[in-house]
Amino acid sequence: MLVGLETPGGVVPADAVAVASVVEARSAVLDALGVPLADLEVFGSVAARHVAADPVGRTTVPRVWAVGNVAEPMAQVVMVAAAGTRTGALLNAELVAEDQERRLAAG
Repeated sequence: MLVGLETPGGVVPADAVAVASVVEARSAVLDALGVPLADLEVFGSVAARHVAADPVGRTTVPRVWAVGNVAEPMAQVVMVAAAGTRTGALLNAELVAEDQERRLAAG
């Protein structure tokens, strides 16, 4: 298939056109919580800006967790769903542990 690439100098015939995009996690919630974005580099070029999180979803902001495409911009739907399930379970366990610590401290 022959395509035409329009340029300021006219149309240039081409067999294929490849473009690179950079995806960026954008959210008023992230901004309000002060969650920083990090560059995700692929082969020396920035491919995305995402929320840096540890393997279970914790960010550098205390008590803020991130999963899904905001933390893993290259992840497919099934991976994102699995990460959400894992992080939800771990977050629940952390909250239960905090609750038990408060109860034990209160006597």
